Amino acid sequence: MGQLRRGDPIIAGDRSLVRLTNFARRLGGAIAACVLASEILLRFSGYEVSPLELLPPPAGDDVRAVYLSSKGFTRFDPGLLWKLDARLAKGDEPEPCGAPRRDAEEKRLFVLGDSSRGVPTLAVPWARQLQALLDLNAGEGPRHRVVDAGVWGYSSFQGIRRFEQVLGCRPDFAFFAFGAGDAQLVRLSDAGYAERAWRLGWLSPSRVLEAVGEATGLLRAPPATGAVPRVSRDEYRRHAREFVARARRAHVVPLLVVPDEGDASVAPYAAALREVAAADAVLLVAPTGRESLPGLDTRDRRWRGLSLAAAALDTLRTLGLVPTRRILDRAVEPGRLDVDRAELGSGFWDREVWQGDQAGRWTAAVATVTLERRAEEGGLAVEATFRHPRNDTRLRVDVGGIPVGIIEEPNGPVRRTFDVRSIPGRYLQVRLTADRPFVPGQGDPRTLGVFLRRVALLPRPVGTEILLADLPSGASELGGGWWPPEQWGDGQRGRWTQEAATIRVERHWSETRLALDLAGGHPDGHSSLRVEVNGVPVKLLRVRKTSATYVIDLPDTGETVLAVRLVAEHPFVPRVLKPGSRDDRLLGVFVRALRLEGAAS
Repeated sequence: MGQLRRGDPIIAGDRSLVRLTNFARRLGGAIAACVLASEILLRFSGYEVSPLELLPPPAGDDVRAVYLSSKGFTRFDPGLLWKLDARLAKGDEPEPCGAPRRDAEEKRLFVLGDSSRGVPTLAVPWARQLQALLDLNAGEGPRHRVVDAGVWGYSSFQGIRRFEQVLGCRPDFAFFAFGAGDAQLVRLSDAGYAERAWRLGWLSPSRVLEAVGEATGLLRAPPATGAVPRVSRDEYRRHAREFVARARRAHVVPLLVVPDEGDASVAPYAAALREVAAADAVLLVAPTGRESLPGLDTRDRRWRGLSLAAAALDTLRTLGLVPTRRILDRAVEPGRLDVDRAELGSGFWDREVWQGDQAGRWTAAVATVTLERRAEEGGLAVEATFRHPRNDTRLRVDVGGIPVGIIEEPNGPVRRTFDVRSIPGRYLQVRLTADRPFVPGQGDPRTLGVFLRRVALLPRPVGTEILLADLPSGASELGGGWWPPEQWGDGQRGRWTQEAATIRVERHWSETRLALDLAGGHPDGHSSLRVEVNGVPVKLLRVRKTSATYVIDLPDTGETVLAVRLVAEHPFVPRVLKPGSRDDRLLGVFVRALRLEGAAS
């Protein structure tokens, strides 16, 4: 039959065909428009369903249900089953390495695991704890950066696939930390789930298809029967060996993390990993579970993470990456320290910053801080700000259960150093007890003690702020040349110097001024005072009879402990110059307080 030409007659059947064709086109266009409009509307409304939600775990105790439907934490992934939600995981996904290449001096350690990241609010990521330990033990070599590439609930089946992604980040070291998830008994293995996920993956690009699948339920697969591990022991062994071989081909140092051997269901997997380590000559990270971690017990949410991080640190020491094994710092600033750090015990509120730079944390009525000695530190410095509504804060300080001192001061900044030389042990737990805690009110229901800014161990028990009347005569700060403390009738408290007196203070790097609170007390109305620091004369003061504060610029010597010597050029004996006096002492000047000032104060 030839083609129709202009002017040819059209029979009835041809007209029907044309009308039918046009109708089909209009109908198809309308359907396409409806689908497109529905797609836009569903996306605009935020509708989303994971294809795996169409295949719920057949058993109610299958923990994968938590991760498969954790909107806000995870998203569907056809190959990995789920991955972290990049929108709410602060950019951790899908590329955790950031820039393709880093500084040549930086070493990258990637942690792949089921709980390396820690389940939100339930555990502290041990990868983060490891970074803190590496920073604490850093030597003069390259910097070590820990990248947490773990995902909640992963098995080794998912981990080996995750490792292929991570290799694009060019790691130097990689930890393989799986086993707990592998051993979980389910009715459909991870491999079975992955096969179904691949088949349903075509749904994910379209919200309309997701909605149809969810509404009809036609895509739900029949439940599997029987209880099987998510990953069998043999498969787990194969994944571990594959990880080691793949890492070495990529010039990455593999490290195997032994799962919890105290769990009967996980113990066979731990044994299999040890077999792989022995056969392939791979270093193991094996927490003993018996180590007494300072300030923590097994009920603390940080305990598991810190024990794993400490074991990883030990393994890295065998490779020469770190020179020391320190678990805690010897000085902490609570306002600049993450609450997950093990140094901070109980009794702390959220961090705050006052006036732009005064960072700290309020304590509750009782708070604890644990510090680690590096040598034989004998001093403990406590820096706080007192802000009691009644202006009568009283803070008791105990170390290792032994009282070391009391700070009772009016409102304002306080810095005090205590002698802890007689208290044994590598780890010192400092307990701060506010005897008069208060509740601010006006919408703030917290019970507050003191605003703590710093707690630190010092080489010697000398401090940067000293109230002379509060020091006992045998205090290490006091050198020779001081008379016993006394209080004047107008309430001034302090100590008289003899002709010359020496006092020692601990200096922070940024403190550049020495402040002396003095009352001359000389009958002639004024006296001359020569100030020497570490044997070097720095100032000659004309000290008035009335109380005043004298500020002196310190020389930049780089020394941290300063011996301040005060020499009175015109000392006097009260009995000689004051009629009726029986005081035979040779007096220089009356010193109420001495402190160092600068950015640190």
